[in-house]
Amino acid sequence: IDPKTTSRSAQSAFFVLYNSDGVLDETGEFISFNIETISHTTTTPGSISSDVMWVDLPGKSYHYADGSTIPPPTIPPGIGEDLHQISLGLRIAAGIMMGLIFIFSIGFMGWTYYHRTTHIVRASQPFFLYIICIGTFIMGSAIIPI
Repeated sequence: IDPKTTSRSAQSAFFVLYNSDGVLDETGEFISFNIETISHTTTTPGSISSDVMWVDLPGKSYHYADGSTIPPPTIPPGIGEDLHQISLGLRIAAGIMMGLIFIFSIGFMGWTYYHRTTHIVRASQPFFLYIICIGTFIMGSAIIPI
């Protein structure tokens, strides 16, 4: 392990690339696979991890999904990664709304407890009002992952 990056050294692993070709038999019922080694990794002694390279075996070539040995076109350069993250302003606004939901949920729960003996609150069933307040509190907490 590299003490600077705490990453595993590339020289500590040996990678092999295989071709696996399926061949249907004469009856059309069975497929037999032919697996052959095409390439492997190697390093030069005393080299750094970026010096790991693939070495092709003589007379062997990789077969792509279309059956050819020509690699498909690469991804065009300049295509960046868009993480689709929410802007800081929207995250702050969502946090403020979440705080308001928490305050109102707890506030209305307190209001219900304080007025639980009045006729209109008893008719609305305080236990049911508590469940509604708890539900809105949980709904507001769904903003946290944002």
